Amino acid sequence: MEYENDFSLKEWAKDKPLSILQLDPADRAVLRIADERDAIQKKTFTKWVNKHLKKVNRHVNDLFEDLRDGLNLISLLEVLSGEHLPRERGRMRFHMLQNVQMALDFLRYKKIKLVNIRAEDIVDGNPKLTLGLIWTIILHFQISDIVVGQEPNVTAREALLSWARRSTAKYPGVRVSDFTSSWRDGMAFNALIHRNRPDLVDWRNIRSRQVRERLETAFHVVEKEYGVTRLLDPEDVDTHEPDEKSLITYISSLYETFPEPPAVHPLFDAESQRRAAAYTEQAAQHRAWLHEKCALMQDRAFPSTLIEMKKLLSESTRFRNEEVPLRQREKQKLFHQYRELEKYFETVGECDIEPTLRPEALEQAWSRLLMAHQERERDLTDEIRRLERLQRLAEKLHRDIKQTESGLDNVERHIETEIRRVERGVHPADAKMAAEQIEQELRSMEHTIQEMFQDALALREGRYPQANELHRRVQQIHDRWLNARQAFTGRLLPRLSSVRMPVQQTTVRRETRTVLETRVHDADPKFQQLTEAIRWCKEKLKKLHESEYGSDLPSVLHELDKHQREHKQIDQFHSKVEQCVHHRANFSGEELNLYNQHLSQLQKTYAELLSTSTKRISDLDALQDFLQSATAELNWLNEKEQVELSRDWADPHINLPAVQHYYEQLMSSLEKRELQFSNVIDRGESLIAQHHPATKTIESHLQVMQSQWAWVLQLTLCLETHLKHTTQYHNFFEEVKEAEKWIQKREEALNTTFSQSEFTLDQGERLLKGMQDLREELNAHGNNVSRIVEEAQEIRPVKQRRSPVTRPLRAETVCAYKHANIQIEKGSAVTVVDNSGRSRWRVRLGGAGTEVQLPGAVVALPPPCQEAIDAASRLRNAYDRVIQLWQRKQLRMRQNMIFATIKVVKGWDFPQS
Repeated sequence: MEYENDFSLKEWAKDKPLSILQLDPADRAVLRIADERDAIQKKTFTKWVNKHLKKVNRHVNDLFEDLRDGLNLISLLEVLSGEHLPRERGRMRFHMLQNVQMALDFLRYKKIKLVNIRAEDIVDGNPKLTLGLIWTIILHFQISDIVVGQEPNVTAREALLSWARRSTAKYPGVRVSDFTSSWRDGMAFNALIHRNRPDLVDWRNIRSRQVRERLETAFHVVEKEYGVTRLLDPEDVDTHEPDEKSLITYISSLYETFPEPPAVHPLFDAESQRRAAAYTEQAAQHRAWLHEKCALMQDRAFPSTLIEMKKLLSESTRFRNEEVPLRQREKQKLFHQYRELEKYFETVGECDIEPTLRPEALEQAWSRLLMAHQERERDLTDEIRRLERLQRLAEKLHRDIKQTESGLDNVERHIETEIRRVERGVHPADAKMAAEQIEQELRSMEHTIQEMFQDALALREGRYPQANELHRRVQQIHDRWLNARQAFTGRLLPRLSSVRMPVQQTTVRRETRTVLETRVHDADPKFQQLTEAIRWCKEKLKKLHESEYGSDLPSVLHELDKHQREHKQIDQFHSKVEQCVHHRANFSGEELNLYNQHLSQLQKTYAELLSTSTKRISDLDALQDFLQSATAELNWLNEKEQVELSRDWADPHINLPAVQHYYEQLMSSLEKRELQFSNVIDRGESLIAQHHPATKTIESHLQVMQSQWAWVLQLTLCLETHLKHTTQYHNFFEEVKEAEKWIQKREEALNTTFSQSEFTLDQGERLLKGMQDLREELNAHGNNVSRIVEEAQEIRPVKQRRSPVTRPLRAETVCAYKHANIQIEKGSAVTVVDNSGRSRWRVRLGGAGTEVQLPGAVVALPPPCQEAIDAASRLRNAYDRVIQLWQRKQLRMRQNMIFATIKVVKGWDFPQS
């Protein structure tokens, strides 16, 4: 029943054996589709073969019949390869087999794989194997060339499909995913033509047409305008299952015509493209900033000095309070810009923005950044607290060392003095009292030294930079104490052992004096006032000895302000001392002696207090003066450092003349500032030589200043090197651009001025002369193109500094770098693992070394630059195309000159004989 109602099925089956009708309908449908596909292939391959055979005045009508003798097959291979092949001229089967075998051997010689194709199959006209042979030839001589210039391990089919996707990208309703159904509705063909020649296809109109009308339009336009052989008809494509091989053959012909889609998409107007490009560029910069800051927030390679840590915390606070709000406003503007783009592209097509640049992706990156910043700021605060504790401990240890050294000096002198006094016959009571005092001082020092050892150990465990030096000084003090102890027990005590002292009398006197002192103190308020004044002075003196000087300028200013108020109180306390002096008139006898002893102690303690306070003010003033100068120098150096670390050499809009001017000014400024910088260093070293009590703070600032100065000098080397590389990069592409414009103008001239088909003989002569002049220009320009192609090998991949690293990149350091435990020499080989941070990159040292964070300014990517090589290759291809175009135009012009001459001759009016 189905067979009777299906006319097309009857037509197909009428030439088939009757056994076909006995098959299941589904099996008959499969056979029918296969036969239709073979028929389309045969027609397509026949047209393709004839396209090449017409160059040698040959033609095939039936592909299966006209290739049997092998002559047409050999001629086809000669045209495709440009080589000459021998052939047999006879008409017998033997000659036909010889010719076909010759063709097959030639293909094998060309390393073309033939699967189960024998000469007998072609001579017998086997349809399947004949089509297979032609397809193999098409693959090798037409399609395989497409893979040239693409990524390695990519087949010709994949390369052709990739080209088709690029050429039809952003066209609504067009999705090229294969070589069958994606092309069936004709939209992809028309999109491909419109992308390259929007004047040939009305895109908005073509979408409303019928499928076969679209296909007919596309095939007709490229045949008429570019001479692309019409290998397919609309009905060959508008089928349930279009033939893939036929479509690949025809599409590869279109690839030869339109090898690379133009950069500007014709479907969208210039304004929309400008807005999309502007959003993409701004969003990419915003994303790069987010990645850079995220990488920075994850960096825990903190410096070991408190100054640098406070600088980091200050930068972190500034980042939170200033940079984050600014960037968040920038983010909101970007999101608004994206919404406007979405509204616009809804009416035209799709909003072609990379997924990682869309608002939702940027918002996720923001969340990661803010969380990482909170964690980093917490870690910075904890580390600063730890370093401040170590700094306070180091300052305390430094004071203890100085006090103990001074105490040891006194004990050593006291021991020697007492030895001489005993030898001269000093009163035994005085000698014994002095010995007890010395022993008490040594015992007190022993306890202090034990505490100093514990402090030095704590500094070592806390990785304090000068911990080893401080421990060495404590050890030296301990050795001196041992020597003093030995001198006391070995030299002084033996001399005192023979002295007899009236201990009872001394004890009575002491007890009497103690009772008298207690009675007077309890009974007389003036004596109480004197005692209270002594206590106040001692407490103030102790407090001054224990006071800190600060670790940076703000803390030193705080200490100075606080001590100025304290010093004012101490100075004003002089009136109370004077009152105690006047109260002396109220005592007499033993009470007066006792009062005078305490008054003498007060005057001595107050004098020491006043002197210590005055010296502290002087020390704080000197320290403040030095730190102000040092901080100013560091701020200047830090400013220059930040400029270089944040400089984006991959910025396409970088102002290189301005950078060159900045570099020259920077070198001049460094030269002028060196004297001022050295003066600050000298002042700091002078304070250290004078044993300033804040020596550790001064030393740490000097160390940071010297390392920062050396680092900025290294950064100037980076600036000079990157400026040279970037200038070469931009000059190269500017030269390529100018060369392409030059070629484009000559190409336009060839397609307009020298494409005239009708002209007079005089006009033709002028055109031919112009063609010859143009050829000489092209030949001269060829040397320039060759030079540019050679220079492309030396261009460094500047743009890749901003592009995300998909695989490790080899690189080199352009200057020396030292930070924490990292020390790298200039010219060291490194491997870039992650460059998402614009100022700091993650690199691997050596071959399989450890990964560290390095400033991006330190790293240079070596040549070649693939972008430069591709640009040079495009320039070379454009030059070759214009040369070929010149050859075609000149040949056509000569032909038109012949036609013009014939036309003139025909117009001659010869006299009739």
